Amino acid sequence: MSFASSHTIGVSKHSDHVALSSPFSLLAESLRLYGQRFFTFLFILGIPALFLFVFAMGIFGMADSEAGRLTPGVLFSPAVFLGVVVFGAVVIFLQIWGGAAILYAVSSDRSEFFWTAYLKSFPKIGSYVWIFIAFYLVALAGFTFLIIPGVFLVVSMSFAFFVFFTDEVKGFGALAESVRYARGNFWGILFRVFFGILLGGAFLVILRFLLSSFLVSPLPSVLLNLFSFFVLFPFGLVYLSRIFMELRSRKPWVREGIVRDQFFILATFIGVIIFIASPFLVARGAPRILPTLRFDVFNIQELFALGFSEKTTSVRSGPDGEDLLLLQSSRDEKRLSDISTLSFVFDSVASKNSSFCSGIREGAFKSTAPSGGGTNWLPIDLAREGIQGPVVTHTPRDPVNTSRYHYAFACSKGKYEINTRLENADNAPKGSADRGSDEGLFEVGTDLFLIP
Repeated sequence: MSFASSHTIGVSKHSDHVALSSPFSLLAESLRLYGQRFFTFLFILGIPALFLFVFAMGIFGMADSEAGRLTPGVLFSPAVFLGVVVFGAVVIFLQIWGGAAILYAVSSDRSEFFWTAYLKSFPKIGSYVWIFIAFYLVALAGFTFLIIPGVFLVVSMSFAFFVFFTDEVKGFGALAESVRYARGNFWGILFRVFFGILLGGAFLVILRFLLSSFLVSPLPSVLLNLFSFFVLFPFGLVYLSRIFMELRSRKPWVREGIVRDQFFILATFIGVIIFIASPFLVARGAPRILPTLRFDVFNIQELFALGFSEKTTSVRSGPDGEDLLLLQSSRDEKRLSDISTLSFVFDSVASKNSSFCSGIREGAFKSTAPSGGGTNWLPIDLAREGIQGPVVTHTPRDPVNTSRYHYAFACSKGKYEINTRLENADNAPKGSADRGSDEGLFEVGTDLFLIP
């Protein structure tokens, strides 16, 4: 801890240690202030949370719940892609702005409306982000040199944001001044912070038990997450700010000293080096950690044309059956992807040509019996249906393609069905959830009773 003494001038004549209120007194004071500003905190956090929810629901709406991925081709539309990027950037900015606003409201000496916190914190966003980055890099450097230096730095720098919003000290100066406030009271601060975390955790355990007794899953988890974000999080900030305000009032000489931040500049530089080097270190050790799997690489032309690869993921075999499950899962993943993409293409075709299957004989067409020559078992050439959007460049076939595991297609009066059988037992519920005619098959289309 001796490094901090070189960062100030004229503070050695003061005692670094000061008496702090008991954790219970701090909790009582925090509860009082939190109650006065509850709705301010609620609206400040609610705005970025609402935008994040809308963005998440939008992405979820574009997802294929059966295949577990985004609907094929949806992000290749320039307008949709641009909309996702722009709205995503707005969401990220609001998360940052909301963080600055909540810290401003917590640090303020009076209760204000939530829009006041947003307006007054807006010019401070740049400095807020810089302090956050510097805090992270210094902490990263500290934890790299064993746990104890990292814990010491994190606890000592935990008041940096309050220093910035209260005393307008920016950048490394905020980190250095926070350490000066914490010097001599490290163990007292750590004990009070740990006490608050322990109390909050015990409260969550009790609340989870009560909610689980009266509500069905997943409501208890959802409510607990909302409670943690909208209640415990701002209350924790208020509690931490009370510790800071006590230190600030009892160590007035800290604000009078000259801040020397060379240590934090050096620590941030080390943190940057560690941050840049960490991906290479992880990648170097990855071959020893990751299983021996070989994944296919999509051809770019096929990707944009919704093409299919005839290859499947290969998995190293083993005697214990675990690799067999991985192989079944990988084949099921390809089946779900192929069927989902075919369904997307047929929906596009049907929307432009309702009689696209006229002239096709009734009955099921199977991937084990090519109808159009070669590997083209489908009775129609989707690439020639006159549509502007997706084109099937390679007709997919089942990875096993036997009498039991294959793709089947039927079409009648502008309606169609495609189905497949899944291998992995974990995927069995998908067959019963699609509301088709056979619970043992995964079926998609506009009429799931065309294939008997």
